[in-house]
Amino acid sequence: MEEIALVDCLKRKEPNCLSLLYDNYGGALYGTVLAIVKSERMAEEVLQDAFMKIWDNINSYDPQKGKLFTWMRRITHNLSLDKLRSREYQKSLKTESSNHFVYIEKDELIVEQFHDHLGLDKILKLLNTEQSQILELAYFKGFTMKEIGEELDMPVGSVKTKMRKTFKVLREQIGLENE
Repeated sequence: MEEIALVDCLKRKEPNCLSLLYDNYGGALYGTVLAIVKSERMAEEVLQDAFMKIWDNINSYDPQKGKLFTWMRRITHNLSLDKLRSREYQKSLKTESSNHFVYIEKDELIVEQFHDHLGLDKILKLLNTEQSQILELAYFKGFTMKEIGEELDMPVGSVKTKMRKTFKVLREQIGLENE
């Protein structure tokens, strides 16, 4: 199908045209997304969002300004960058990068074994739930103070105060209170 005919078909919102569009351009656009987000799962999500945005906004496409592929690639590229900036993507990076510390064969969780091996399990039991959460987010998941505040819905200043109190409790329990 010629590009002009495909655009007309899309403007009439004929469902088979979306399939044609995907068949003709899906691979190239997927490559664009994957080069940016570097995650197959997220690339598939972005590509799906891109095709929905193309479908919804086809009336804004102007063939006088460029080819259909160029217009679709710009939409896909922008959605890919939006995904990179998203909170979901940033958290996934932290989760994916720490997976090798947390999981062994077939997703067997070993955090408890790690804590027990270092003797942390006994010390962490001395903390209240909020203190444990803050410590886990900061040191086992790599969150910043701002991200911890967002995750726990509290101001950054409160997170810092609670972190200091948590360290004070830990120092007392370990016997470092005078240092």
